[in-house]
Amino acid sequence: MSRLINVPRQIVRGCTNLPYVGAHPGTSLFFLMVGVSAATGILARGLVTDLLIGTLAATFSFGALHSIGAWSRAEHSDRLCRRAKIDRLLQDWVNTLPEEDLPPTHIGINAPDRRSVRIGLNRSDARGTRRVHAWRDNPPYEPALPDWIIDRIDAILTDRRGGKPRRKPSARELKILTYRPMALSAHKTLEAHKRLGENREKS
Repeated sequence: MSRLINVPRQIVRGCTNLPYVGAHPGTSLFFLMVGVSAATGILARGLVTDLLIGTLAATFSFGALHSIGAWSRAEHSDRLCRRAKIDRLLQDWVNTLPEEDLPPTHIGINAPDRRSVRIGLNRSDARGTRRVHAWRDNPPYEPALPDWIIDRIDAILTDRRGGKPRRKPSARELKILTYRPMALSAHKTLEAHKRLGENREKS
């Protein structure tokens, strides 16, 4: 129900310039078609009523297609923003792990990359209905993901406010994510710790 209520807002947002998807490519075409239809109507008999009829017909016909595209773009932008937040959070956590907490490097020709840290996401009712659970998927399993990171991931994917989820994560959002530790400068490491602190305050 809340998703249906949110549809008009998403349509309006989809007509604007959004992160990762940019501006709606069909907006200028939509107004052009409305203008052409209005001009065709008034040129047919030269009546104001024909102008209105042409405008309304174009608005409803082309507007429906434009609105569907706008809604889809807004949803896609939000999905990419959520993924970017989670990627930044987990990459920062992996980058700040001590060397002994990282998987051992596997030596050998064509050996799989065991240096990467795998994080699994799924829905779990263990800590409440419609809650997202995250876990470290490859050995060593310690240190496990801190509870505040799991809470932060849940808040991002469910848009949880006041303890209540406002959306249900899609299947494509619940998967195994892989992050490889990056060699950071001292300055970048401090920035990563700062971002982790800010996320911890939000959880």
